Amino acid sequence: MKFNESKMLILIVCAILGFLLASQISFIKPNTGGVYTFKSYQQAVAQIRKLNSEIGILDSQKRKLESDLSKFNMNSQSTSQIIKQLGDELYKHDFEEGLLDVKGPGIIITLSDNPYAGEYDDPAFHIVHDLDLRELVWMLKNEGAEAISVNGQRVIHKTEFSCDGPTIIINGEGLTPPYIIKAIGDPNTISYALSREDGILRDFEKRGLLSIPDDLKRSDNITIVRYGKSTGYQYMQPVKD
Repeated sequence: MKFNESKMLILIVCAILGFLLASQISFIKPNTGGVYTFKSYQQAVAQIRKLNSEIGILDSQKRKLESDLSKFNMNSQSTSQIIKQLGDELYKHDFEEGLLDVKGPGIIITLSDNPYAGEYDDPAFHIVHDLDLRELVWMLKNEGAEAISVNGQRVIHKTEFSCDGPTIIINGEGLTPPYIIKAIGDPNTISYALSREDGILRDFEKRGLLSIPDDLKRSDNITIVRYGKSTGYQYMQPVKD
């Protein structure tokens, strides 16, 4: 193998490891604008546990890639074989991290502000907040959703939810109602868990944000587009031994 080919392979491997390290960031942003209830505390604890588990999985993937790299026999494998193997690892990473378009069965939920709020009702009770979408996304993940989007914005580990007046900011884009949430996963399991009497959709229904079953649809073929922005980092760098 030529020297320049070796340098190229090392460069590819470093790029893949960089992707894996950069993935260890949560899409949940702390709620600094409100008071936490006991329910919110329980959800935060559950989020931390799940995120720690995800970080552990990514760390295991990183160690496996490093192990695979050490097993490469440069004398018995051609450059094209090694590049293909590394390319397969990178494709798998992009697929799992939301950087590719995906399709599959799942559910579609439509949330809208309630236009029939009474004159003396609390207006905040009858509109969709960023916290509502954040909580719904988290519940979808807990029930096995493998890919999620809100009004076409793919939800990944970097996704943040915030409020800006009448709009909700997701992935830096201002979104307005109706909010169409798509989730790929087992349609029966997810729809049952979210719409049972103590499920989150029942709470939304009481606030007039949706109607079950009109705004909860099952589908055998949902397409969710990839995360459309750069996942690069300007300041963070891996620590080298």
